[in-house]
Amino acid sequence: MPTDSVIDQEELFSRLSGDVDLLREVIELFKEEYPPLLADIEAALLQRDSVMLQNAAHSLKGAVAVFSARKVYDAALRMEMMGRNEDFTDDRKAFEDLKIGLSGLVRALHALDLRKAS
Repeated sequence: MPTDSVIDQEELFSRLSGDVDLLREVIELFKEEYPPLLADIEAALLQRDSVMLQNAAHSLKGAVAVFSARKVYDAALRMEMMGRNEDFTDDRKAFEDLKIGLSGLVRALHALDLRKAS
């Protein structure tokens, strides 16, 4: 999957004022933060805990927003709204979409970081 299809690079670099070192720091922080948030979302789905789902998805949505990764942002927003509305309809599909999106984002960030470091 090309990086450009996951991340809006122009917007990302504009947001970070072209600071590649800051980008590396933000990427590393994201890589530490997203797995526990994803685990919280999964636990919330299993427990049908709408508050936990809303909070974890909201935090993940914020973490993803900095990367201008629209599809992943939208997937996290969908999960957040499911929690807010206490609606677990198609929750497994929504969660799978989120996991796939995050996987693509992590790959894109890795590729982006490698290109910018060279």
